[in-house]
Amino acid sequence: MCPRCISAGAKVGWRAIRNGGNLRSAGRATLAEIGRDASAVVARNSTLGQRATGVFNLLSPVTTRDLAAAGAGILTAVGIHASDNNSDGGVPLDDIPSGEVTRRPGSRQLGDLEPIHSGDLNPGADGIRGLSDDELMGSITDPENGDPVVVGGDGNRVLDGNTRVEEAGRRFPPDTEIPVEEQHNGPG
Repeated sequence: MCPRCISAGAKVGWRAIRNGGNLRSAGRATLAEIGRDASAVVARNSTLGQRATGVFNLLSPVTTRDLAAAGAGILTAVGIHASDNNSDGGVPLDDIPSGEVTRRPGSRQLGDLEPIHSGDLNPGADGIRGLSDDELMGSITDPENGDPVVVGGDGNRVLDGNTRVEEAGRRFPPDTEIPVEEQHNGPG
């Protein structure tokens, strides 16, 4: 059996467990993921990087999304947060040049996040509300378009991803941990 088939089967199982045993939804989400990778390979307007990523994801038992999630999990597990102010060996927050914006990985519990506007202000809100629980969580933990949930500095104010966070807050327990990018602005 091919490694990608084994990986897809494992993902269906994991998603089914997270969805309370809903195999149909888990299978659809996994097939949609494979379909997106295949589309990236054959689409006329795909860049070389998108095609290479699609090929890698189709042939490898581990996708680039899995690798990104594992990396974020490792950073969180070892306690690398912007509030550590350089414990990770990065640029100290005080040394950020005036006006420069930097982002660092972090995580927050859904119940602690403070959206800055209602999801009703987003023209795409209906599409987000129409997502399955698994798809919604995937749009937060592994967004297809590289659009993470962004919070301001060490706080909980949501700068980007308000509609996804608001909808997730309706569906998931407040202690659900999600990955975020913490945005810091240099002095000035």
